Amino acid sequence: LPIAGKLIYRSDAFSDAFQICLTFSFVKLVTAKIVTKTMPNAKTVSELTHAIKHRLSTDFFDVCVTGEISTFKQAPSGHIYLTLKDERAKLDVVIWRTTAERLKFELKHGMQVVCNGGIDVYPQRGNYQFIAQSVEPIGQGALQLAFRQLLERLGAKGMFNDEHKKPLPKFPRRIAVVTSPSGAAVHDFSQVVLRRWPSAEIIVVPATVQGENSAYEIASGIQFCGGDMSPAPDVIVVTRGGGSIEDLWSFNEELVVRAIFACPIPVVSAVGHEVDVTLSDLVADVRALTPTEAGEKVVPDRNEILQRVESIQRRLRSALLDRVRNVSMEVDSLSQRIQQSLPQRLATARMKLMQQSSQLQLHAANHLPNVRMQLQQVASRRGFSRPLERIREYESELETLTARLQRSLNERLQQTKRQLTSASDKLDAISPLRVLGRGYSITADLSGNPITDCQSLAVGDKIQTDLADGKIVSQIEKIEPKPSEE
Repeated sequence: LPIAGKLIYRSDAFSDAFQICLTFSFVKLVTAKIVTKTMPNAKTVSELTHAIKHRLSTDFFDVCVTGEISTFKQAPSGHIYLTLKDERAKLDVVIWRTTAERLKFELKHGMQVVCNGGIDVYPQRGNYQFIAQSVEPIGQGALQLAFRQLLERLGAKGMFNDEHKKPLPKFPRRIAVVTSPSGAAVHDFSQVVLRRWPSAEIIVVPATVQGENSAYEIASGIQFCGGDMSPAPDVIVVTRGGGSIEDLWSFNEELVVRAIFACPIPVVSAVGHEVDVTLSDLVADVRALTPTEAGEKVVPDRNEILQRVESIQRRLRSALLDRVRNVSMEVDSLSQRIQQSLPQRLATARMKLMQQSSQLQLHAANHLPNVRMQLQQVASRRGFSRPLERIREYESELETLTARLQRSLNERLQQTKRQLTSASDKLDAISPLRVLGRGYSITADLSGNPITDCQSLAVGDKIQTDLADGKIVSQIEKIEPKPSEE
């Protein structure tokens, strides 16, 4: 440069334009030679960018950075592109599809997050970006946030409402259990069910309850029980033992929640311990705190059912005995009324018969002279022969009719007597007194209450026994209950 300056300033007269042009050409030539000599190791853009990429990838391969999400975009390929910012700077962040699929919660604008990953350079644009390997929300865990977000989203669709809950069958015969066949949950559940309701059939549908593919296996097991299993179960139980929120997370997956909601068969969820609450518990028709409680809710207690049946039997037996006593009293009263009214009715019938006979005889006596007179008048007429014989014939017919009438009344009276006697025999046949007469008896306490079982008695109690011809009062010395048929 000094040489060039000197050459320029030598042409101070500026009289020769050619000299000036020649001087400037020389300056350019000398300058080019100097530059070439002073930068022998110059790098290309690609080489420099690769060196920067290598340096940044080496020095910032595992760092954490916090910030607020200002822009957010998920490409059709599944990659997520966002920008983190604070008060003085911004940072481009890329989350590849494989990492994005593992995120349990939804990224939103304005969310404060912490990202772990490394710096990388995008050579085509010459800018750097942060490649996130994991993302966590600030202030709460990722799983808690994912739980709350999914709860709000599915709850807005009514999937946890009570009107969708189906009642459990009272006496299930087939119970499908979606769980790990090697876990303690299925053992605890089966032990309770078989103790309370031995006739139940338990079908275990194997599914891993923890891990990468567990949600898919659980949902597939529920769908199989609700549609393809033949014969179909009466109720489905989804269960596993306790654990951390990470261990139980499969039962918070949307795939499992939707499978339970869409299942046409009642579903019982028994996941974890009493303090654990999953979305499967909330969407299921019935939630049990533990696998043991699930067994208690699914099937009834056989002993309680037997006690209820025995209580009903006792009430029915007591009501039947009361009914028999009432009917017996009514039969006795009816029989007594019949026996009292029968002689009176017979006397009334005889009196009516005698009155009718007297009236008939009186009527015959009153009309017979008139008839004879008329016959005599007719006989006195010319051309009428043998009148006395005709009168005798009429008298004979009248006597015959009178006798027939008397026999008919007697037969009707006898028939009425036979009917009354038959009705009395039938009433007497169904009378409890006749039952007692055949050797049966009725045992009651001293107050007259019937005794139907041994459980209400104790040694030393006094009882009375009704027989056909009287009562016996005795004292209990020994009680021998009937052996159980089981």
